[in-house]
Amino acid sequence: MFKDIKKLFSLLKPYKRKVFIAFFSMIMVAFFTMLISVIIQPIMDVLFLKNSSSVNKTGSFLVKKFVEELVHSGKVDLVKVLPIALALIFLGKAFFSFLSNYQMNSIGLHVIKDLRDKLYVHLLRQSIRFFSRKRTGDIISNITNDLDKVQNSVTTTVSELIVESFTLLGLLFVIFYQDWHLALITFVIIPITIIPVKFFARVAKKEGHKIQSSVGDISSSLFELIHGIRIIKTYNMEEFEKKKFLKTSEDNLKSNIRLVIIKATSSPFMEFFGGVVAAIILAIGTSKIHAGKITPGQFMSFFTALFLMYPPIKKLSRANTSLQQGIAGLERIESILKEKNEIEKFSGKKKIVRAKGEIEYKNVYFRYDEGNGHVLKNINLKIKPGEKIAIVGLSGSGKTTLVNLIPRFFDPTEGSVFLDGEDLKEIDIISLRNNIGMVTQDIVLFNDTIYNNITCGEKVDMEKVINAAKFARAHEFIEALPEKYNTEVGERGQFLSNGERQRLSIARVFLKNPPIIILDEATSSLDSESEAIIQKALENLMKERTTLIVAHRLSTVINADRIIVLSKGEIVETGTHSELLKKKSLYAHLYSLQFPERIQL
Repeated sequence: MFKDIKKLFSLLKPYKRKVFIAFFSMIMVAFFTMLISVIIQPIMDVLFLKNSSSVNKTGSFLVKKFVEELVHSGKVDLVKVLPIALALIFLGKAFFSFLSNYQMNSIGLHVIKDLRDKLYVHLLRQSIRFFSRKRTGDIISNITNDLDKVQNSVTTTVSELIVESFTLLGLLFVIFYQDWHLALITFVIIPITIIPVKFFARVAKKEGHKIQSSVGDISSSLFELIHGIRIIKTYNMEEFEKKKFLKTSEDNLKSNIRLVIIKATSSPFMEFFGGVVAAIILAIGTSKIHAGKITPGQFMSFFTALFLMYPPIKKLSRANTSLQQGIAGLERIESILKEKNEIEKFSGKKKIVRAKGEIEYKNVYFRYDEGNGHVLKNINLKIKPGEKIAIVGLSGSGKTTLVNLIPRFFDPTEGSVFLDGEDLKEIDIISLRNNIGMVTQDIVLFNDTIYNNITCGEKVDMEKVINAAKFARAHEFIEALPEKYNTEVGERGQFLSNGERQRLSIARVFLKNPPIIILDEATSSLDSESEAIIQKALENLMKERTTLIVAHRLSTVINADRIIVLSKGEIVETGTHSELLKKKSLYAHLYSLQFPERIQL
């Protein structure tokens, strides 16, 4: 437990001043709680039983300090003083409870903001490989559910652990002072509770991990529902998706039920134990009063302190369960934060302002994971500055993977890729990507204005943005929109057509003006009219730039300077369109499938 608490306390270091105020307030709450049990003795002995003179030597110190000297001085009327003192004790406890709760909640909110910001920035810096391994639902669960558990641990659980621990210490002092024999008898039984408390904590932590994992499954299912609803409807997958979701939801329910059982069992157990102890102490205490060893006031003070110990013990048991959930959430978050970006880890320091655009692959092999086969095998390819290269092949031949090595979305498993004679790993990653523009089939637009989608959040002169839009053949449709460049495009650009979204992505590249362009199936999802418009925009874009074109539609690559044909991750043919047709090999076969009327094999 102490290791877990230390882990949570490490999150509080940036807020030492607030922590100090909260910590002091918690001690004061414990102190005032202890005073409640202390003041019971004079109330019983002096006011109700008129018995202050009969208090024995062992138990008289606290009374003398707080009450007796006032009584014997004759300056104070205890009938008036003790009720006021009792009210002030409760007022003090209430004030410091408010202060500690406020400070801990404030700290908790700041800690969660820090963690959330750190997690988001860390995710931004991760490689493409990281996101290909992680489910979207798990990542969303890390940022929402896991952080909620950590916040609850920081704001409530840690506070309870501190307050209730100090309260217990104060009350222990009272009961040992009033009658150490009774105290020892009481605490012979208490260690027995350690075993079930540890058991509850271990099971709670285990179930906490299961619950948070199942929340990730639920988030993932919801994400797939929202983004895949058209496919679900088209293929009548409602029943399949329903069964899958209901099973996930049922697993989450079962784990939560098990956790509820743990919580529901631990509290009654402590309550029963408290009742047994109270009954034993009451029997022993009564006999000691009759024997004249303690006064009724001392016993009531002892018994009140013992009674006041029950809520802290109960809260500590409950807090331990919540603590384990918080630790489980923190461990999941830390597992994300420990992920290293293998791309940035090997990022060089050489900065390039504007590349010439010469690209070379030397003996390149690539596979996504250990144990899987190579997606690319022995790739050797040199591309001249300004050359327009088309990459074609059957699905799964490695075309997209090949071009993804240039912006270092992935690194080769073996071999190297060079830009202007420099290994990509020796080039600063930011300056490398500043020299590359991409237009892909999967058009990514953000839920923002057209202006911000073209500029990617940068502050750019409007004239430059308009020029980029004109080159991309997008200016005309933008001007027809109600708010023109300030028009919101909606989530994933849903308010625009495919062709309009694609033209915005091309305008984005025009504005960036990089020397290297990658076009990955840039027109595959467009109708003929839109494709014609986009092709003209792309022709403008490719002028005097090194261009790599990945395409299934071979009509878009006919005019390339060279065509690279991939098959099962290897380059099997290289040449111009006419040269490859003459070879009557794989390229000619692919071309004949798309245009049977133009070629006879």
